[in-house]
Amino acid sequence: MKTDLKSVISRAVADFELHTGERANANQVVEAIIASYSGAAHALYRYIENRLLELNPVTASEEGLAAFAIQAETPRKPNETLDDWRARIIYALDPKPRIGTKVGSSGSPYTSKF
Repeated sequence: MKTDLKSVISRAVADFELHTGERANANQVVEAIIASYSGAAHALYRYIENRLLELNPVTASEEGLAAFAIQAETPRKPNETLDDWRARIIYALDPKPRIGTKVGSSGSPYTSKF
């Protein structure tokens, strides 16, 4: 199987015609390939962005925060809000208060408003 661009386009044109029963030209197929590539690239960038957010306890989802809680040995208390749990985890991971931070309702030196 040839993998040069011309061969890929020819195969895509043939597949299009086979499946739709309509005649296609190379420009239509190239535009479709570009659109598909763009969509896949967009999805990949969104996935990477999401993974990066999960690497920080400040921006992690509730599920991601649970992983940090295991590391910090900070299980969630009954009826504890997500923000208070997040503040306790962040404090357990790095107990040094930062300049300008506020004390959250859980008593840690981090704000509970994320």
